Amino acid sequence: MIPMQRFLVGLAMLAASTAGAQTVLQLPASTRALGLGNAFAAGRGSEMIFYNPALLNQQPGLHVSGQRIGDASSLGAISSSFSAGPIAAGVGAQFLDYGASGFRAGNLATRGSIAASSLAASLGVSSQFKGVRVGVAAKFVEERLGLLRDGGAAFDIGLARDFPFRSTVGLAVQHLGNSLHIVDQRLALPAQTTLGAATSAPPLFTFFDVAATAAVTYRHDGHWVPAGGVEVTYVPLDGWAFTGRVGARRVADDFGAKPLTLGAGIGFDRIGLDYAWHGMDGDVSAHRIGLRLR
Repeated sequence: MIPMQRFLVGLAMLAASTAGAQTVLQLPASTRALGLGNAFAAGRGSEMIFYNPALLNQQPGLHVSGQRIGDASSLGAISSSFSAGPIAAGVGAQFLDYGASGFRAGNLATRGSIAASSLAASLGVSSQFKGVRVGVAAKFVEERLGLLRDGGAAFDIGLARDFPFRSTVGLAVQHLGNSLHIVDQRLALPAQTTLGAATSAPPLFTFFDVAATAAVTYRHDGHWVPAGGVEVTYVPLDGWAFTGRVGARRVADDFGAKPLTLGAGIGFDRIGLDYAWHGMDGDVSAHRIGLRLR
């Protein structure tokens, strides 16, 4: 490491009052989930590799999404899952490019002076035992700060079960692993436990479907994060679907996000295009677009 780089990182470390945390694991990993307040522990789709690996067998397919936070940061995710008999498997990756001003990411709508990135790559499997879905996921996580980096392993464990009235309940314990270290600064993994539920009503007036999701997350640093959302889907013709979403969440980090989230989607047969929005401090907006193939 060159002397100037060491000086800048050391100065940032002295300015940071507390240890930071691995960043990308604390951010939404799905466009649809973001539109629902990021309450997705009982969701569906290949994105469940990021939320609850027990549900990898629900709507297997491919999901690709990208998010831009003002002019400062970029966030992306890709996931794929498939089923083979009683076993389902999935892979996924999340990547964040941002600018740091210390060992905490701060407001992602403002780019700090040190180029930084955050990565998580996941591999998971799930199966079902006596009506209960069980899943595990292993991931490699990496944090880069200037020319410095550290990486390591983390693990997720998930459970899920279907209930009457078109409902699913999911429990996920995530981001278990050792802390990362950069210049003797500890970057803790954001370990958390989430209990979530999702339900859908019978079709209304033939053309409308209504679904709701809710979750409460206990972050092992002591924060409680409740979240929830509702989506309404209009199906005018067989194969076509137009969806609107609204969600809210408690913001327990310092990345500058605001609680309200909005989303929309359009689907035809096995292809879907989704959009999500949320505000940031400083009157900045974050926009996310995702493509789903089933």
